[in-house]
Amino acid sequence: MKLGIKLSKFRKTLPFYEYMHNVVSKHIDHNVDGLLINKLRKEQEDGYPTRYYRSSLLTVYRILTARNFEMGLPLIQAYNPSIKLKNGKLLMLIRLGTFEPSRTFLGITEIDSFGNEFLSPEMRIPNKSYPTRIFIRARLPYESLEDPRFSPINDEFFFVTVLRGPGFPVAEPVISWIIKDEEVAPIMYRDTVLSDNRDSFRVTEKVMTIRPNYKYAPRNVLALGYIDKDNPNVVEDAFTYTVFRPRKEEEKTGGGTTVKIGNNKYLFVYHVVYRGIGGLKGEGTAGIYINYGVILDEDGNLLAEIQDPLTPIDYPYSGQRPGVIFVTGGLVLDKNDVYRFMPDVNNYLKDFDKLLMLVAGVDDESTIVLIQDLDKVLENAKWY
Repeated sequence: MKLGIKLSKFRKTLPFYEYMHNVVSKHIDHNVDGLLINKLRKEQEDGYPTRYYRSSLLTVYRILTARNFEMGLPLIQAYNPSIKLKNGKLLMLIRLGTFEPSRTFLGITEIDSFGNEFLSPEMRIPNKSYPTRIFIRARLPYESLEDPRFSPINDEFFFVTVLRGPGFPVAEPVISWIIKDEEVAPIMYRDTVLSDNRDSFRVTEKVMTIRPNYKYAPRNVLALGYIDKDNPNVVEDAFTYTVFRPRKEEEKTGGGTTVKIGNNKYLFVYHVVYRGIGGLKGEGTAGIYINYGVILDEDGNLLAEIQDPLTPIDYPYSGQRPGVIFVTGGLVLDKNDVYRFMPDVNNYLKDFDKLLMLVAGVDDESTIVLIQDLDKVLENAKWY
């Protein structure tokens, strides 16, 4: 991989420090961020997308708080997880925090069942704990590790590092990473490491999503890009669709996760930050996160839009940042797997064939599990 480093070195403080300053920083060019965003925005100048702000397609099944994850540390956050089926269990990578919310790290756990006994029935918090261990910790005093994602097609991991300290070409570089075959590399646009690039992960065999941001404006664009066949961390050509353009009442859009739902069909979940016509502008995020979906083929062609929200705006929980549901993982499960992991699922869904499960951070604090019959979700899609 281009600019790659062994995972064993990436996990150590001094090698990581030297790698960031002597290798990665030399490939950051903020001018490229701006040029790329200008190119992508011109592809969205043909109007605004149609999205509805109404009841969600998926229903809340469980909420997992920090006390559901046992690792011998006093956790106060456990959110924005990714999930995959492995060896008969649900393998979860999750963003964890202790006493400093601005610096978080990544943990890993296995879920054998969500159980049917509740610590808090009104909030649907299960009375279970899952042994959890550190996957990657912060190594620098100004570093936060965030938002892991699994690839929908192979064993790649993706995650984000935010560096809030001095010594970089731009303030607070936000870098998305890929882990593949025990090697780590930054997600790049051609020869450039984008200076602020959240929400980047593989969408299909050929396509990755990126979300470059130009800090000085600020402006950002949610986009897709074709992956270099020799370097899985490099996007060669980026493109976007009007459906990813924020409406006038939305502050921004961003990527969530991808779920393979059929032969040559991928559900790409993205979020918008809704602020309303009267919401604050230019004062940071003042809105609420709402998740929608599009269906893409292997080449990233847009097959359909899901115009109703996938996730709820109202839910039975209130954490430190209410109104935020940030989807970062999902699966399609058959009935055998569903009843193993969700023994009381019929209390929530009476009839289903294939079950779509999304997992998300809720209120920048805990984890929400959402479920629905896949066919019911697809019935809402507007096909082209």
